[in-house]
Amino acid sequence: MGQARKKLTSEDNARIVQEILEDLGLADDRERSEEIRKEIQENAFTLVDGGWSGKEIFEIDHLNEKAIVRLNHRHIFVRDVYDPLKSVAKAGANGTEVDALVALIRRTLTALDLLFLAHAKAENLHRDPAIFENLRCYWGQSTHSFMRELPNGE
Repeated sequence: MGQARKKLTSEDNARIVQEILEDLGLADDRERSEEIRKEIQENAFTLVDGGWSGKEIFEIDHLNEKAIVRLNHRHIFVRDVYDPLKSVAKAGANGTEVDALVALIRRTLTALDLLFLAHAKAENLHRDPAIFENLRCYWGQSTHSFMRELPNGE
């Protein structure tokens, strides 16, 4: 389990979750709010949709041994790569031309390359990039672990 913000009270956790729901415009949507609360309760990591001006691809809210990742759908990577890919994954090819699907795959591959390079550039902006070694290691280990949990066909 995660170590971030391990000493929050249950009231702190509830307040943070409520703020997230408000930021997502779901405070008045009781049914959807309860779905998200349940997902947060049942999972160590929860991905929720968001959108705001700014360059952040995502924001992370750390709770006791949990993390809520808010994905910024206004960010160019999410808007131009993640969202179209997710749309095709949900709907299937659904009449989409093969050339368009190949173009999406190529754009996604290039965007993933750029995402890795952007991380390297961000590290390179720091005077001591060695401080990120543990982060890279944990990120790689976590990615490996999540990929092993990915069901076949997904």
